[in-house]
Amino acid sequence: MPELFRSRTLITLTILSIVLLIMSIGAVFLNLEALPSKLIIHFDQFRGVDFFGDITDVWWLIGLVVGMVALNLGLAVGFFYRERIASYFLVATNMLLSLLLLVAIATILSVN
Repeated sequence: MPELFRSRTLITLTILSIVLLIMSIGAVFLNLEALPSKLIIHFDQFRGVDFFGDITDVWWLIGLVVGMVALNLGLAVGFFYRERIASYFLVATNMLLSLLLLVAIATILSVN
């Protein structure tokens, strides 16, 4: 077991980011059948709908964030012995990325 996971702060942030990722994926799965074929991905208050997309665009967004979280976690393990503050920053960034993904998914689902 890497030394990284002996720090309570790092393990808590890692678990929280994974839980937020699972919540995002679960929200998409639960609303998959109710979604229309064309999704509103971006809208503006003044101009209205700017960008339409498919459900594959949502899956690409989830895949991108999962890849970024995995990369940051790997870098955090590598930096833990040399630059401990960098590992804390990377794991905190994972939590923020997961939270932003959850907000983005919730917004896309609520608009559609």
